[in-house]
Amino acid sequence: MRSLLIRGASRAVVDNQGHKPVDLAEFVTTPSLKDNLLQDLAEPRDMQCLMLKTPLKLVTKSYKTPFVMWFLMLFVYKCLILYLFPLYYERIVLIWLQLFLFSLTLVLHLIAMCKDPGFLNSPKGVPFMEMMKIFDPVLLCADCEVVRTDRSRHCSICNRCVERFDHHCPWINNCVGLNNHGVFMSFLLSMLTLLVTTFVSLVLNFNCWQNLSLPRDSGFFYQDLILPSIFY
Repeated sequence: MRSLLIRGASRAVVDNQGHKPVDLAEFVTTPSLKDNLLQDLAEPRDMQCLMLKTPLKLVTKSYKTPFVMWFLMLFVYKCLILYLFPLYYERIVLIWLQLFLFSLTLVLHLIAMCKDPGFLNSPKGVPFMEMMKIFDPVLLCADCEVVRTDRSRHCSICNRCVERFDHHCPWINNCVGLNNHGVFMSFLLSMLTLLVTTFVSLVLNFNCWQNLSLPRDSGFFYQDLILPSIFY
């Protein structure tokens, strides 16, 4: 049943007696099985795109989640550059480190999002029905008409088989497989380092507003005030 829901089966379908699947689940006598069925047949809640758990509905590729991540990152660093960095005193190296990690994280994210994760391609000029005569049908994927390898799996979101499939990550809107696993792990490491560095920077400069009284020509500031002093 879960496989049917993931492939887009309707929860509202009715049988000849007018019963929906959730109505039939009420007749199950095993309490644990009944609870699981009712939970799976409940209408999905919002934020399914984050895939905190397997979404029990048909999900297609969407750039909404990466867009939200980019928006939040750009908004935070826009505030840092405009408001806080001009007030940091003797933190030039730390500021440049943050800007480098910020840029590196965005670049790695773009590469992980755009790179082919290892999609399997069907043999050219060989009809799928002919492939069924040559190979064991268990080794074939009927959805994308390819020959599966030992560690490949079919992604229901990309609708492609991926070599050494790990998972489909909504944050990069792409599968993680053989070809992009390394850059995906580099992206995670870069993001973690950026978060830690940003947090440490904020802790070390929690009272940076007091630096407004210092002379701006001391050479220890990253830059002059970008906005009028009223904003600080």
